[in-house]
Amino acid sequence: MIETASNETTQRRSPFARAFKSLLDDTGFYTRAEWANFLSMPEARLEKIVNDEAAPIASTLRMTLDILRMRGGAAAIPSLTEFDRIAQLPADQVSPHGVHTAPTIAIYLETETLVSFGRKLRSLTPGQAINVLKEGLWPSLH
Repeated sequence: MIETASNETTQRRSPFARAFKSLLDDTGFYTRAEWANFLSMPEARLEKIVNDEAAPIASTLRMTLDILRMRGGAAAIPSLTEFDRIAQLPADQVSPHGVHTAPTIAIYLETETLVSFGRKLRSLTPGQAINVLKEGLWPSLH
C-alpha cells in the first residue's frame, strides 16, 4: 500500500517536479539532507518543491544545476538532459507554479541572473559601472 501511495504521488507531480526530483535523487550526488544543507534550506522546504507544494527560487535551481554540471559526472547527464528539455517548455505547462516564473524555466533562470547583475552593478560607482559594461571587468575588491 505504501508503494502504491508513493507511485500515485510520483504520477501527480508536474514534469518540473519530476525533473527536479531526478536531479536530487537519481544523480547519487548528495542525499536529500545533504542537498538541503548545500542549498541552505530546511529539508521540509526541499520536499515541498519536489512535491509541487512550493516553487524554488532561481538561485536554488542554478546552484543545483551548476554543481551537477561541474561535478556530477556521468550519472548526472540523464537527469540534466531531461531538466534542460523541461526548462525549454512553457513554464505554465510544466509546473503549477509556472505562472509565477517566466515563459520558460530557462528564461526564469536567466532573468534572475540579470536581476542579480543589476543589483551588483548598482553597488558600483558610476565610473566602475561604465568600466564593467564597456570592458567586462569588475573592479578589484582589494
